[in-house]
Amino acid sequence: MRRFPSFIVLASLASPCFAGDLPTVDNPAAKEMIDQFVKDRALLQSPDLFAMPNPVPAWPCDVPETERYKLAGLMMAHPELRRDIEKSTRKMMREMGIANSPGTTYSNIQIIPLKAQCEAGKLEGELQILASYDSRMEIATTTPMGAEIVKGTSTTNMHFLVRSRRTMHAGAEQGMLTAFMETTTRTDTHYDNAQMEAQMQKSSKELGLNKPVMSRSINYTSKEGIYASFTESKDKQVSGGLFGVSVKEVPSLLAMFMTPVDEHRRRTETYKDGKLLGVSWMKDNKPHGEQIIYSDNYLKKNGMRIDQMTNMENAREVTIDGVDLIETRNCYQNGVPIKTDKCSNE
Repeated sequence: MRRFPSFIVLASLASPCFAGDLPTVDNPAAKEMIDQFVKDRALLQSPDLFAMPNPVPAWPCDVPETERYKLAGLMMAHPELRRDIEKSTRKMMREMGIANSPGTTYSNIQIIPLKAQCEAGKLEGELQILASYDSRMEIATTTPMGAEIVKGTSTTNMHFLVRSRRTMHAGAEQGMLTAFMETTTRTDTHYDNAQMEAQMQKSSKELGLNKPVMSRSINYTSKEGIYASFTESKDKQVSGGLFGVSVKEVPSLLAMFMTPVDEHRRRTETYKDGKLLGVSWMKDNKPHGEQIIYSDNYLKKNGMRIDQMTNMENAREVTIDGVDLIETRNCYQNGVPIKTDKCSNE
């Protein structure tokens, strides 16, 4: 049983009209996913894509609850499945020297078979599922403010709609898995210091940061284990001028490809509007090998040099396809950052 990746890339979707170039990739399976995204892209704007059926269909044969949660990519929402995942996650975090992240709670879960049939008591043929659920995560924060440490609480509430399609044979998945996602996110942060609370609430209101943000994306997982995610977004660009702060929404397309190298290792490439943002390597779900990030060369734009900056010993200025960038390379081995002249991905 394949699992949905644990991350979700979020972006604002306020209009059905988006720009953004698609990346050029060498991997044939990734190219196939790009071609499929071009075909599926219009479906993201369909008002019927996430429509709830009435009446709600029943499963055509007995499908255990844990199996339904797996098919919906909701392993972390099921107590039994979650225990196994959290056990391995805690071990990995300890090995990396990282504190465990706060838990997420799930509610209002519906897993609906839009199209399903069975043979000999097993799911067979095309399977389409619509999953609807809510999640909530609360994080405690501390912020220095002069001689005082201000405590805060950040609460993120998310509503998910996920429509997936795949082919089943004798109860097992075959071929490519496709998942359409719509996510509505609202994050509220409050502080125990009245002055900071008032300032942050005012700023959030002016910049529109207190409004719910909707995202829509399409994710693909091939039978070879290659994963691709395409998210159309409207990025918020904040700028200051004579008449105060202004916020402009700029359409963009974020694409991510995760490719298995062998049983233990995988390589991830991330693109924005067709331009490479980063390359990373993982081994047994930990950063392992070079982690490369490309960012806008703000230094050159401001007449500064990289050797004048602190904490940038792993960075250099590069030009790719005529664009001035800062390339930052860091090396990890089994999840731990190290300093070395030669970084092994093995």
